[in-house]
Amino acid sequence: AAGPVDAAEREQVFEWWASSLDRHAQFGPAPERRAVYQRILRGAETERASNQNSAVGWYWLALATRGAEDPERAYSHAVAGWIRAPQLGERGVALRTDLDRLMTQVILPDLARGLTPDGDPRAALADLVAQWEELKKRWG
Repeated sequence: AAGPVDAAEREQVFEWWASSLDRHAQFGPAPERRAVYQRILRGAETERASNQNSAVGWYWLALATRGAEDPERAYSHAVAGWIRAPQLGERGVALRTDLDRLMTQVILPDLARGLTPDGDPRAALADLVAQWEELKKRWG
């Protein structure tokens, strides 16, 4: 019989599961995407609850929240993960790289479009990026 799964193995399994569902959501029918990301979100919440030091849990919490169409909450999760990352050692360095990419390429553009539904989001995006850069400096 197999023994208990350690935290690193659990993270690997969760990463595989979340990545698989993410690919399914990206290539599946649009009406089903939100439900898939809500499922990943529940998994990420469970992962993080069982292991506060789960870099994978922090990342997928932000990504899945965005996929569940809640960019403000996704922003909050990404910021919390960024602040927590130094406590995670080498995994925290990778987490910060991944969160920075997620913020600049996905979450901040989503927020900017939400702030300017009838206009050009570029100015709002520039402001949000500047705020993100300031936050990274403050918590660097």
